[in-house]
Amino acid sequence: AKALPTKPPNWTNPNWQSAVTDQGIRNAIIGGGMNIGRSEVMPPHEDLEGTKELDGLLELIRTFGR
Repeated sequence: AKALPTKPPNWTNPNWQSAVTDQGIRNAIIGGGMNIGRSEVMPPHEDLEGTKELDGLLELIRTFGR
């Protein structure tokens, strides 16, 4: 993440974890950074919508806050 022009959020931060909804995380993954008013560096992944992989990514992101 150090080399990225726009830094991703700190997923281990409890304030971030409580401020973002599961749907917000899904929207970021599916629509990319620009979809949520963030950097265009994160591309959209529409192909993950409604998949078990998306559910798994959401679960993984949530584990960083535990």
